[in-house]
Amino acid sequence: ALATEFVCANIDCVEDFGALTPAVQHALATELCRRRLFRQPQLRLLAPPGLPLSELVAPDCHQIDEQALHETLEPLACPDSRLALLSLGFCGKCVTTATSQLIARMGALESLTLTGAYRLTDGCVAAICGARGAALRSLKITGNQQLTAAFVASIASECDSLERLALEDLIYLP
Repeated sequence: ALATEFVCANIDCVEDFGALTPAVQHALATELCRRRLFRQPQLRLLAPPGLPLSELVAPDCHQIDEQALHETLEPLACPDSRLALLSLGFCGKCVTTATSQLIARMGALESLTLTGAYRLTDGCVAAICGARGAALRSLKITGNQQLTAAFVASIASECDSLERLALEDLIYLP
């Protein structure tokens, strides 16, 4: 914990982390978000292009723009990607139709959490479920005023391996 706090306090001095274990990446992301220091450069440090990631956790993406998230996810959006867990918190500004299309192409994705995803549409969820539904074991979507019962139908028809489903603060669900 002390090392994490030290690194986060001096994050502007860090040029590269190289490969991080998922536990270290989670701890750094959580502390950076707690300090409100999680921006585009820090996202690139935690998810550098060219390194195979198995998990990407960003608890608070409100300071990340769509372009930065797109650039981060693009190398991970391929059939041979090892990314199994993607968790983006307060991601309304950066998760759009284009980024959801990248998520749909992530070959190993098993767990997806999108909280505060206010720009997500029924079509975006349908695309993700259509492409990744058979492999998804966990899905959590919260904080959206656009999603309707149609996206629930997509989940029901496409996500037959789902073990955990959390849908919260979706005002248009019956």
